[in-house]
Amino acid sequence: MSVISLFALAIVTAARKLRPYFQSHPIVVLTSLPLRTILHSPTQSGRLAKWAIELSEFDLEFRARTSLKSQVLADFLIELPLASTEPTDQIQPWVLQVDGASSKHGSGVGTRLTSPTGEVLEQSFRLAFNASNNKVEYESLLAGLRLAVGVGVQNLHAHCDSQLVANQYSGDYEAKDARMEAYLNLVQELAGKFEKFELTRIPRAENSAADALAALASTSEVTVARIIPVEIISQPSIRLDGISFVTTRAMRRRLDAQSAENGPPQLGDDEEISDEVHSTESVENQSLPGNHNVPSPVQPPHDWGQTGEN
Repeated sequence: MSVISLFALAIVTAARKLRPYFQSHPIVVLTSLPLRTILHSPTQSGRLAKWAIELSEFDLEFRARTSLKSQVLADFLIELPLASTEPTDQIQPWVLQVDGASSKHGSGVGTRLTSPTGEVLEQSFRLAFNASNNKVEYESLLAGLRLAVGVGVQNLHAHCDSQLVANQYSGDYEAKDARMEAYLNLVQELAGKFEKFELTRIPRAENSAADALAALASTSEVTVARIIPVEIISQPSIRLDGISFVTTRAMRRRLDAQSAENGPPQLGDDEEISDEVHSTESVENQSLPGNHNVPSPVQPPHDWGQTGEN
């Protein structure tokens, strides 16, 4: 069987298996062979003539096949468009919060890096050397910048609550001390590795997350590496449904006095009137003539005061 006959048989087989589809839609056949000319030739006989008659009821259109490489490339571009065509200056920045803590137990720094999509990276570092408050603040900023560089951040907005660090970086303050100048130069060097970098001073109250990380590191042992997972306790450990409280007679008199002066009694969080005690006192008060508000006297037990002599 020739190549043309094989291609014609393939079309006929597809038409037989997909007959409802072929009847409902126009069909485009891509081929580099002259199938249309051969099937519509009046000189054909035998199997090709029989297949041509069978295919004549369908709306078939034969087209020359284009270059396979260009077609594959076009399909690839349609299915996988470019990831992003936005300019880099419109990319949302990462947010870095840093803080340092220094105490008699030691010094530590905390960093909190937040991505534009909400992922958070938190780290605490314990300083194994003596450092002043200003040095600790610079160390916290440098630790956060190194973390952002390692992640591959290009647009970074850093926040710190140190007025000295923020103003020295912006140029409002001059770094007169040699150590502060060396810290400032290192910060500027790391900041140059970002396409866009900004340092802003914020109040300490808005930097509580980084401050907690720094405080944790400053009170930790230098040689102990730890991982502290944060879990959630959704309910209290005790249940108050089955707990009953008993009201003493002295408390009852105080509540009665408050009720007479201020209206209904005001109970504390840990005070609750027991229905059993209240009902017992009501029966005792009803048995007295006259004033029902007078509590019944407390009767001592029958064996009080007995010396054992008959």
